[in-house]
Formats: sequence, structure tokens, C-alpha cells
Amino acid sequence: MKSSILLAAFIALVSPMRAQQVYSLNEPSVTADQDQGPFYISGKGVQGESLSANRFYLMRNGIPFIPVMGEFHYCRYPNSQWKEQ
Repeated sequence: MKSSILLAAFIALVSPMRAQQVYSLNEPSVTADQDQGPFYISGKGVQGESLSANRFYLMRNGIPFIPVMGEFHYCRYPNSQWKEQ
């Protein structure tokens, strides 16, 4: 009985460690002559940096990029550690 409880506890503790996976995103190459389509918007900053978007992707200074975003739940984290994030 004790051994089965210890085995279950061990599996419960070790399982989350194996569940961690690293994902990578490979962006396909984009050709410059690709159709912009009916949607295209752009702007230029004071320092000359440009930001534009079409119906396929965003571009920063003429280079396509995909922004990566996240959110932070303050109610789930101690107040003393908010500035670290």
C-alpha cells in the first residue's frame, strides 16, 4: 500500500517536468513581389523607422516580422515581485 502511494506521488511530481516543451516558429521566406492585396497601411517615425502592414504580415523597416506577445496576471503574482517582470 505504501509503495503504491509513493509511486503515485513520484509520478505526480515528475510528470509536470516532462510536460515542458520548447516550441520554435519558422517563418517562411517572403518575396518582395508578393501581392499586397487591398489592405496596406504604413507609417514613418521621426527617426526614419518605418512600420507597415498588409494582409499577410507586419514589416519593420522593410523586413517582415511576426510580433510575439503575452500577458501578465498581477492578481496571480506577489505584489513585491511585480517590477521584476
